[in-house]
Amino acid sequence: MIEAIPSTPTTIAPITLVVTLVCIVKNMRELGCEPFLGEPNAVITGRWLHIIEDILDQVHVTKGL
Repeated sequence: MIEAIPSTPTTIAPITLVVTLVCIVKNMRELGCEPFLGEPNAVITGRWLHIIEDILDQVHVTKGL
């Protein structure tokens, strides 16, 4: 017999954390942040990651988020 896997998460993020993350993503988009498209080239992926790090520094994201 196969048991169904629950489709809802067992924990829910606090609303303040969700609002904070939404604001961060909005700010990142306004600063020209591009989504990661699964690039297999390590050099291009590294450049993308450095851009994301710079943008996160600009929007002052606290560690642990």
